[in-house]
Amino acid sequence: MMVKNFLPTRFRQMGRQVATAVGLLGISAASIVAIPGTASAQEAAYNGVCGSGYNVKGWADVYSRGGSLAATVYLTYSAATGYNCVVTIKKHATTYLIGAFLSNDNVPDSWVSDWGNYMQYAGPVYVYARGACVSWGGAYEDSEVNRNHTNCGSIAPAGPSR
Repeated sequence: MMVKNFLPTRFRQMGRQVATAVGLLGISAASIVAIPGTASAQEAAYNGVCGSGYNVKGWADVYSRGGSLAATVYLTYSAATGYNCVVTIKKHATTYLIGAFLSNDNVPDSWVSDWGNYMQYAGPVYVYARGACVSWGGAYEDSEVNRNHTNCGSIAPAGPSR
């Protein structure tokens, strides 16, 4: 059985044009969404205070008592030197207590830390840990985050440590 199209030709052509335009917009939007960024927002926020050659290997957010994001703790590593570095960077310039701490898991009593009423960041603190896991963290006022046994040797990918 044949079904007859009752729309005039100009409306059918307009329908195809609209469908083509919608399809092109969909492809363009998908292209924009599919393009990966070269660096995450967290990595871009790291201020490089550990020095050149240190790459971000992990981060953890620290929240204030009120529940708002107060600071971010960054773990970085230099493949050239074998040192890890931790720095805690505040989201807003204030003089609240802030801290950064780091330890080589294979070395007892290797904790290093920096605490103070700093305006922008605490640290950097460094520990040699080539081929070893590290434990690290940071604090803002009375809130603290800890990440244990991470960045083990060269197998740790960059990204948030949970």
